[in-house]
Amino acid sequence: MARGGRVVTDDLSVKAVRKPRSDALRNRELVLEAAKAVFSAGGAEASLEAVARRAGVGIGTLYRHFPTREALFEAVYRREVDYLAELAEQLTAEAGPVEAHVVGARQQPAQRSRSRRG
Repeated sequence: MARGGRVVTDDLSVKAVRKPRSDALRNRELVLEAAKAVFSAGGAEASLEAVARRAGVGIGTLYRHFPTREALFEAVYRREVDYLAELAEQLTAEAGPVEAHVVGARQQPAQRSRSRRG
C-alpha cells in the first residue's frame, strides 16, 4: 500500500518510492525505440550491443532497464500491443467499427514498414 511516496509492504518495512529521473526515462525510451528497429531488422536474436549503440547509450544502461533479452523483447512487444489497442480505441471512437477496421487495416502496413526501417 502506498502512503505519501512510500510503499508499506506486508512485513511492515517501508521503502521509499522515487520518481524516475527524466534522463533515465529518456534513455529507456531510446532503448525501446532502438530495440524495435534492431529486432525488426535482425530478429529476436539481434545484438543487444547494436541496440545500445543505436540508442546512444552504454550496454550497462540497457541492462539496468532490461536485465535480460527477454525483458527487453517483452517490453517492445507490449509497447506495440498497447499502440495497437490505443489505435483501435481511437478509430472506433472516430468512426463505426466497420470503418475503423478499414482505416486500421490501411494504416497498419504503413506502421509496420516504418518500424522495419527504424
